[in-house]
Amino acid sequence: MIQNNFQVKGKFQEDSVKIGEKIHYSLWVKHSGKNELFFPGTQQNFGAFEVSQKDFFKTREIGKGQYLDSAVYELRLFQSQNPKILQIPVYLSSDIDCTAVYPKSDTIFVKTLVKSPETIQIDSLFQSIPFQPISPKRDIKTVLFDLLVLLIIIGIINAVLGKRIKLWIQLYFHWRKFRDFQKSFQRLNRNVNKTPLGIQNLEKALVLWKKYLEQITGLGFATSTSKEIIDLMPENRLEKALNELDFTIYGGNFSENTSKHLEILLKIAQSKYNRVRQNMYLKFKKS
Repeated sequence: MIQNNFQVKGKFQEDSVKIGEKIHYSLWVKHSGKNELFFPGTQQNFGAFEVSQKDFFKTREIGKGQYLDSAVYELRLFQSQNPKILQIPVYLSSDIDCTAVYPKSDTIFVKTLVKSPETIQIDSLFQSIPFQPISPKRDIKTVLFDLLVLLIIIGIINAVLGKRIKLWIQLYFHWRKFRDFQKSFQRLNRNVNKTPLGIQNLEKALVLWKKYLEQITGLGFATSTSKEIIDLMPENRLEKALNELDFTIYGGNFSENTSKHLEILLKIAQSKYNRVRQNMYLKFKKS
């Protein structure tokens, strides 16, 4: 049962926003301190809003038997429909269950640079653009000859090594992406602990892992929940790792196995990366 003196308030710090611009949503909860509270993490789905950062503030006593917890979410919006409404809940934990308590919804309006884009005539834009005539070069014959020779050389190289060079380039970029992901992921893993900052590092590592899998597979991992990811990749160790990490983030139950579960996610990402490389080699041999 929700306490009578349990009050939740959520509000945008800005009145309006442009597409892609950062906005901030403040979430406060006033309570008696008898129950444990949880604020949603950055990987939770907030509809049209994309969460880039969450700042959590320590519990503050505001009166006898009255406490205040708060967090600020940094959001971005990439949809132009007006208005946008948001309610971020606070989770109230008890011995029986965990209840989501929602504040009153708050509204923000999206600014558009063009009021009626459908009324713009593309032809009129082209007609209004001034064109400066280009004077011919004096040594135009030499330039054309050099260009022809260059095209012949490029054509020969492309005919002999074109596919192999393309494969090398693709493999290199995939290797660079995996290396950068691996470094960032391991750095976050080293800084995961039971402090609020450590839990934030855990959330960031999970978001980073989802985005990397989406890049190499083309599937919508970045916006998927743990259950949806398990449905896409049914694997016992993955299911156990994601469930334990969610339990740590939402319940604050940090253990020595938390880093081990992150290592499992890294191994799965590396396995996906190796499979992509193998498929690229097979495709090259068949061509």
